[in-house]
Amino acid sequence: MADVTADINQTRAVRIAQRRIEGFAQQFGEAHCNLARHAAFPLVLTPDLLYQIWANFVPEAPWTAVAHVLLSRLCRQVGYEMYEMDISDRNLLLRELKEQFEQKRFDDLGEFLLDYVAQRLTDDDTDTRDLREAQEWTALVYTKPIEAARELAQRLSERMQQEDTYEVLRVASLVESYTEPLLKSGFEPLLIYTNGIKNYVNQHYEVATEKLNNLFVDIEYIEIAGINLTPPPELTLSRQQKFTIDKKQGNHLEVEELAALRKIQDEHSTIGEVINIDWQTVSHEILSGQQRLTTNPLTSGEGITYRTEQVYVPLGLVERKKQPRISQDVSLEQSSELYREIEITQRFEHQQFLEQILRDRQSPKSQGKRIAIIGEPGSGKTTFLQQIAQWVSQEIEQSIVIWVSLADLRSRDLKSYLLEVWLQAAARRCGQAQASTQIKDDFVAQFNQGLVWLFLDGVDEMQGIVSNPLGEIERKFRTETLLQQSRIVLSCRLNLWDSSSNSLDSFDNYRIVEFSYPQQVEQFINNWFSPLASVKTQTGQKLCAALRESGNERIRDLVKNPLRLRLLCSNWYLSEGDLPKTKAGLYEQFVADFYEWKKDVFATTAEQRRQLNAALVELAQDAFEQEVTKFRLSQQFVCKYLGEPDNPDSLFELALRLGLLNKVGVDGENYRQGVYEFFHPAFQEYFASLA
Repeated sequence: MADVTADINQTRAVRIAQRRIEGFAQQFGEAHCNLARHAAFPLVLTPDLLYQIWANFVPEAPWTAVAHVLLSRLCRQVGYEMYEMDISDRNLLLRELKEQFEQKRFDDLGEFLLDYVAQRLTDDDTDTRDLREAQEWTALVYTKPIEAARELAQRLSERMQQEDTYEVLRVASLVESYTEPLLKSGFEPLLIYTNGIKNYVNQHYEVATEKLNNLFVDIEYIEIAGINLTPPPELTLSRQQKFTIDKKQGNHLEVEELAALRKIQDEHSTIGEVINIDWQTVSHEILSGQQRLTTNPLTSGEGITYRTEQVYVPLGLVERKKQPRISQDVSLEQSSELYREIEITQRFEHQQFLEQILRDRQSPKSQGKRIAIIGEPGSGKTTFLQQIAQWVSQEIEQSIVIWVSLADLRSRDLKSYLLEVWLQAAARRCGQAQASTQIKDDFVAQFNQGLVWLFLDGVDEMQGIVSNPLGEIERKFRTETLLQQSRIVLSCRLNLWDSSSNSLDSFDNYRIVEFSYPQQVEQFINNWFSPLASVKTQTGQKLCAALRESGNERIRDLVKNPLRLRLLCSNWYLSEGDLPKTKAGLYEQFVADFYEWKKDVFATTAEQRRQLNAALVELAQDAFEQEVTKFRLSQQFVCKYLGEPDNPDSLFELALRLGLLNKVGVDGENYRQGVYEFFHPAFQEYFASLA
């Protein structure tokens, strides 16, 4: 019965994959399909990786094809800027790729992918190492299958001896994803062995014995490309001699066994199996992979990136009363001044907030269950939210912390993101190809027990996707029973939170306090420069000294904002010039340097820069005058000022290449229309101020 079900599932999966690919071809054409075939080669995709594939292998496709592939039904998001294809889609696309270009293209892609991960995936954290290794094995399994099989078999053997359950399940999941190329290369026993070991590690001993008995019949051990694999000693199997499998020797299983083996990749769970997940550990691992400084793009061109803990300076908060409503005709500058005059109820230092509000639940309205972190642009809301998410994950017993970047949801519902994206990622970390009904039920039970913490970053960044972000969030909490028992911590800009459309009156709200001077400002500067060479550390000390000089009072006040201080450090790092005297001067200097940073890759003329700046001024100003889309800008709206994005000579295309504008999603009502934003909302405010 299980075999019949597996056959049906396999047939259905292939049929669905064919329809998805055919639909994509009808919508976008052959050039896009060719890019999709190449995109199927890596196991995991990122926008940068796919862009490099496009530039090196499919330049005849329009550059917009990169976004079309990632945002299509062929891909699903599995993490921050990380996407993958369903195994059936990958296999069909790779078959088409090989039919069109033969093995030579696989060899070229394999060499390219190995070079890419060696240059780009250089961090030493666990998630980056795992991703780097998975991409390397992917390159090898399609180009040097014997070498790939040897490495996979060796890793399984080593981790079984070390009783490293997580790593065994991770490698087993990867082996199953390579089912088709390993089958074609004659490594059927490795697939059978892996499936049996996965069941053994999950304590399904009867199933494991059945799987391995099919392999170790009158056999003491099997040899996979020079690596000896033996069954777990706890299992009673008949084994008397050795069996060697190597593609060169031509040993293969019988036809009946091979047919059964082809069902392996669909037999992800057996009726009656119980998968026990340590939800707190899994959620912490996923959270750690999502923690990135939002300001890293400002210096990544210089090879400078930071982990949050390297530069973070703990921020204080104030519990505040509701800001009086501001009329529609109040200027942005006036709004900022009014926000500074809010009457506060209580001030909290960083650790005090964590312990009193989050751990001890001493907030007046929600008893720590509904918390809003608010602040002006660049005040450090996302970084602060990341820090408290890590603290909760580590310090609150049984907490299951889930990070959600609301801008990345696009038109996806929050509940569907939790069940279709986050939960699937959790299942894969436990060696499951997908989340079974039992895993889903267990996940929902965690919500019902009040163990789940949702950290929702950037409510204001939903503008342009929904007309009333706060109202939409309130509706989700009110109508979705899954969310009602969870603890919510969200971040939002002051100007949206204090708007007349705020429906989240059950939330306790806390405003982030700007840096103190000189203590926190100089601490941040020292943190920013300390990872650099000693000469640059001295540069940081010189910056502190320059700020202390008489006459720089205004700039000292200006850089109490974390983003503006980060910009000052970046600018000072490039050139020890005079300190700008005003906020506008700082942004002007930084925008000018931004063009310089990109000149080796995207050279621009003085006239191009003048035209682009003038167009961005108009765009930013008119965006603020709209009722809804102030920061999330529709493609149609941007085109009025910058031309068409697929025109290589347009200002739109230039702004995208330089990174001054970025595509962040698609229009919920028109899938073919993109949604864009300035590379940070504070710079949109700067350009608007020049009008």
